[in-house]
Amino acid sequence: MTREDGIDEVRARLSNARAVTVLTGAGISADSGVPTFRGADGLWRNFRVEELATPEAFARDSRLVWEWYNWRREIIAAKLPNPAHAALADMERRFDRFWLITQNVDGLHRQAGSTKLSEIHGDIWKVRCTACGRVEENREVPIPIPPACSACGKLVRPHIVWFGESLDPVEFGRSQEAAQSCDVMLIIGTSGVVYPAAMFAPFAQTAGAFVVEINRDPTPYTEIVALSLQGRASEIVPQQLLKLRLGERGRDAAQRGGARTELRVAAEDDGDAVIVGDSGDPAQDVLASTLAGMQRPGAPGALAKSERILVAPDGLVCDPRPALRLG
Repeated sequence: MTREDGIDEVRARLSNARAVTVLTGAGISADSGVPTFRGADGLWRNFRVEELATPEAFARDSRLVWEWYNWRREIIAAKLPNPAHAALADMERRFDRFWLITQNVDGLHRQAGSTKLSEIHGDIWKVRCTACGRVEENREVPIPIPPACSACGKLVRPHIVWFGESLDPVEFGRSQEAAQSCDVMLIIGTSGVVYPAAMFAPFAQTAGAFVVEINRDPTPYTEIVALSLQGRASEIVPQQLLKLRLGERGRDAAQRGGARTELRVAAEDDGDAVIVGDSGDPAQDVLASTLAGMQRPGAPGALAKSERILVAPDGLVCDPRPALRLG
């Protein structure tokens, strides 16, 4: 099966799905330029991540640990969501039953507009007080070291699940239920070796879901899932949505009264994209932004110099042009 055939199969499955669950890992954010912070990417002052991301390391030298996290925050602060993040935010809006499980702590899913999600490993932009337990957002870059709780003034720690700590039982339970009750599960950019997150795909498959892996390289999932697509998440995930028909809902949207919105995405000679016009609806504009993000030089299926996309009032693509077919 070619990659195009695989993408067509995923589109067909999504078109008939009632419930969709997505699991993402470091690979989706790698397309935004976020390092994995593992191996060579995670080496900082000759410390490995396993030596710093532990309760014991924080108890031993909280300043050192916070200096490392400040370094990570400074790197992530300069990154933006990519078309895969945007496409998943759009997918959330299309399905009544949708849940996103992410192992990433960079906050890019929320920045892209996702709201139905479990950040099972925490959020690097949140801090938790070691005394009163208060959790709050903190986007200071650089962050004052040592940072203090705004409520009681005591030391705060990153709101991250460290090695040796358990996942939040509420978030784990919510994620497990989403995996076991979905019709389609997408596994995007994760190695499949970090537990307990690696358990969600088997949960879904055992419950009868159609499980799809999207990754640059083979993983332990590759031989057991229904379909594995190799490539960049920022290219494949938007392709799954571009010609998606959501069963009767898609046809109803195309036939309903009310003006469709025309968004024109123009590819410049240098590969940059310009969105001509503004629908006035942020949800519809996410779709246009997703398409625009695919216009970098060498992206598969890049648009012609100028193509039009007709978007129904609820944001569904009703009339994608033949030239938008991606391969």
